[in-house]
Amino acid sequence: MAKRQIKLIQQIFLIFILGCFVNVKTLAFTEQQANQAYEDALRSFAQSDLNTAVVFLKNSLKNNPNHLPSKILMAEVLIAQGDGAAAEIELTYALKHGADEKRILPLMLEALLLQKKYEPVVASNFPPGSNARLKSKIAMLKGQAFVAQKKYVRAEQSFRQALEYNGNNVLAILGRAQVALLRENLRQAREHAELALAKAPTNTNALLMLANIEQMQGGAEAALAKINEVIALNRENFPALLMRAGLLIDKGQYQAALLDVTVITNQIPNEPRANYLKAIINIALGNQAESEATIEHLNTVLTGVPDEVMQANPVYYYLAGVISYGQGQYLKARDALRKYYDINKEDTRALKLLAKTEFKLNEPFSAKSYLVKARLINPGDVETWSLLGRAYMATGAAEKAERYFLDVIRALPRESGAHLDIARLYLSRGQAEQAIGHLQQAEGLANAQTDKADLYLLFTRAYQDNQQLELALGSVDKAIALREQDSFLHQLKGSLLGLNGEHEKARFAFEQALKLDADNYQAVLHLARMDMLSGRIKQSNRRLHQYLEQNNPNTTLMLELADNYLRLNEPANALTWLEKAYAQDRGNNVALSRLADYHTKLNDIDRALELVEEYLNRFNKDAEIQLLAAGLYLKSKQNDKALQAHQLAVKHSVEKGQALLALAKTQVLFGENDNAITNLEKAITRDSTLVPAYLQLIDIYQKRKDFDNAMATIRQLEQVMPKNGLISALKGDTYRLNGQYAQAIAVYREALTSSASQQATLGLYRVYQEQGQYRQAVDLLEARLKRYPDELLSAIALADSYKGLGELAKAGEFYDTLIARFPDAPVLFNNAAAIYLSLENFDKAAQYADAAYARLPDNVAIIDTKAWVETLRGNYQQALPLYRQALALDVDNMEVQYHLAYTLNKMGRNLEAVKYLKDVLANEQAYAGKKDAEALLKSLEN
Repeated sequence: MAKRQIKLIQQIFLIFILGCFVNVKTLAFTEQQANQAYEDALRSFAQSDLNTAVVFLKNSLKNNPNHLPSKILMAEVLIAQGDGAAAEIELTYALKHGADEKRILPLMLEALLLQKKYEPVVASNFPPGSNARLKSKIAMLKGQAFVAQKKYVRAEQSFRQALEYNGNNVLAILGRAQVALLRENLRQAREHAELALAKAPTNTNALLMLANIEQMQGGAEAALAKINEVIALNRENFPALLMRAGLLIDKGQYQAALLDVTVITNQIPNEPRANYLKAIINIALGNQAESEATIEHLNTVLTGVPDEVMQANPVYYYLAGVISYGQGQYLKARDALRKYYDINKEDTRALKLLAKTEFKLNEPFSAKSYLVKARLINPGDVETWSLLGRAYMATGAAEKAERYFLDVIRALPRESGAHLDIARLYLSRGQAEQAIGHLQQAEGLANAQTDKADLYLLFTRAYQDNQQLELALGSVDKAIALREQDSFLHQLKGSLLGLNGEHEKARFAFEQALKLDADNYQAVLHLARMDMLSGRIKQSNRRLHQYLEQNNPNTTLMLELADNYLRLNEPANALTWLEKAYAQDRGNNVALSRLADYHTKLNDIDRALELVEEYLNRFNKDAEIQLLAAGLYLKSKQNDKALQAHQLAVKHSVEKGQALLALAKTQVLFGENDNAITNLEKAITRDSTLVPAYLQLIDIYQKRKDFDNAMATIRQLEQVMPKNGLISALKGDTYRLNGQYAQAIAVYREALTSSASQQATLGLYRVYQEQGQYRQAVDLLEARLKRYPDELLSAIALADSYKGLGELAKAGEFYDTLIARFPDAPVLFNNAAAIYLSLENFDKAAQYADAAYARLPDNVAIIDTKAWVETLRGNYQQALPLYRQALALDVDNMEVQYHLAYTLNKMGRNLEAVKYLKDVLANEQAYAGKKDAEALLKSLEN
């Protein structure tokens, strides 16, 4: 038995070794209120003294459990130790508490790889603002995940992509070697591995790869020599220890092999590969009890009418569907009709009834699919056209719906029904005048079969939407004359009277509605709101409580009670009623949204997501809640899930244009501008009046410097909103961004002659600023602020113009005045601190920097300003933790990196300073302080 199991080593050993290359060490320096223990941990980690680093980090976190730099560094140490699950916990905490996604994502991917969670790795995207080095690293890690999934073509593509971003990415080169090795192309694998070793002579992964190639080519001793080199560099290199243990087992040196695997299991008791080898070794040594215990431990770690009659007589299914539909048992009807349709797919009666059933179940997309099939079978069936029009209207395809309704009108010119249908469509699109025209035609065609009360109700809606309240009141009176006992019509009349300012008559109408139907909760709601608006919130609450005590629970009224308690500043009572409302109707997306919003405002995103995800498990096609989920995922930095939720919202939304716009905005946030452009164009195609979609599209083109497309889109928007000052301002912005300053000035001035546009004013200011014409900017903004003294953006622009003129004292005094007027604006304090730093008034700069930080402690620019003030005052120990905090929130911020390097240099920590200076200079983005960074680096290296 022992020999057979030892033989298995030769068969499975490559699987173990090839899995070893997923583990990647990362060196980083980060985060928040760092104390001496953190700095000691950082040094220990840099020296690969992981156990000591853990001790220091535990001390740091004991003193400050929320210390982000320690959390992130702890994750790095855990990754180095192979404990991906624990690292994931630390990283999730850091991300939730504001750490920069660009800092966290590569570490998170490493942690997931250690846990063999490959799908989220391959699905990951580049965080917004990623530089080439970060993109290269992420692509490399995705390649490792594809290797683990045995998707070698995808892996090779990812590694090549990584090298396109950074040709010196040794791990990507090794990834290509790994793929070649797995494809048994040993020559190519060796070439890649040797290239990696040439670029990084002490790279342990390259040495491991070459050792593996030597072993596969039969050179066990050469392989062992390479492995010994790795272990000489790092006694705790677990992949090397695993490989050496395997080689030693092959040589029969079991005791030596046991020493290697014991090093691993002492630190990671649940490491499966080490436990497996340990079991094999103990079998070979005759340690049966020890072997069985190891295997057991490893096991724990890894662990009516019978259907046949209905089928023979399918018409029974159809009859069952018809009967169930008539009884309002729509789920039962759908089940029976689907079974009938599975047998007889050409019966348009069944298809139309199935569609009607889906309408009743609020599944318009399913209804549409059945009706499309019915139309293909019988293209001339007018009822199918009418139903298709309703389906397209319900799914947001208004133009197709309009076309079908007009076809019905042409086919049946003497029928009023299609006019009523198209009137409903126009009302849903806000086209009240067109709706009124068709309603007037329907009224002229009315016959005994026409529901005139319904007709007058539609007239009421149309006149109300068209701001013709007197005509709306006349129409509702006609409807009431036909249905005197209809509580809803009296309630509607009350609403119209309220809008018309006739409040006493409105109250009487609502009370009349309640007399006719004591369960009319909408009338109660209106009366309660009238009480609230007159300042009698407690009376409003009594009315709502009374109704809820005497009638069935009502979600809408419970939500109204919650609102009232919030107005009374009683959040506990508000939460009680929000929870009651949702418990009463767990399919009510309004109640869910309100409850989720409550928790979101308390920054309890986890609870909000828990509620939303549970709801979507039951109602996955609710587009509104998918959008809510997308927003919550963004807040919790679960970007892939946010995109998935947006895509589901688009799929299921009736308002496709709005859903596509929301998706595009998120894609812009992630830097997916090409996809965003595609979706914005789709949104505009769906709804040509969707102004925000045009604005987003113009913004993308402007930022890409694609000025031709920007102007083309502006001209499109001009067709939607002609003679609007916004159009001129957008044209001016485009000219300015293209460096066409004369044209920009002309357009901005033209805009300002027709409207007092702040956007045009600020655009003109930016032109002056970019041309160094600060005096013209000052004159423009001073004149603006005389007319609009409360425009904060204009005031900040004026202060910046004073600075441009070199009038720093005047800028400082102006900020003093602004702060007195706007004491809650952190940006003013931060800007003022920067001005007083330039004036070398460090005390006042510190005063303002502290005030900004107190108001907005998680803003990177504000943290950096405060830290820089401390640096220039010589308070390096106070500055250091602030820089750590800032880099945890924005890892690529060059200004923070330079300021930190400057501070470390002043503290005598020049090696660390050099690292940050090199990061600044390696960044492709523009930064005014790069020359200072270059000079400091040169002085440190000489």
